[in-house]
Amino acid sequence: MSSVFLTANEARSGSRDNSLIFTEIRSIESEILTAVGLGNLSVTISDTVMTATDATGIIVSKVYSDVWQSLVENKVLDLQMNEVIDHFKSLGYSIVRMLNTTTNTTFVWVIMW
Repeated sequence: MSSVFLTANEARSGSRDNSLIFTEIRSIESEILTAVGLGNLSVTISDTVMTATDATGIIVSKVYSDVWQSLVENKVLDLQMNEVIDHFKSLGYSIVRMLNTTTNTTFVWVIMW
């Protein structure tokens, strides 16, 4: 803290779920390592917390997708997704979200290197 009270940046950082961001990043990193081992230069990911398509995870991932598509507003979820994107961009990766054409209600991460 820079003074007696939180700055706006400190408040924003405290609002996000850092463990969820950590889990999302680690899941993506694992997928990247697998793709690299197979000699690929990109990977499409649809099985993380933010992109899940299984029966229980799709409820959460649909909310992330709705936020990404600006169908609903949730600054915390938007911040979480942007943290993931910023992490991989800082490592030199190209990372984008695309509509999952299998569900049409969730997104996939597409990462290239």
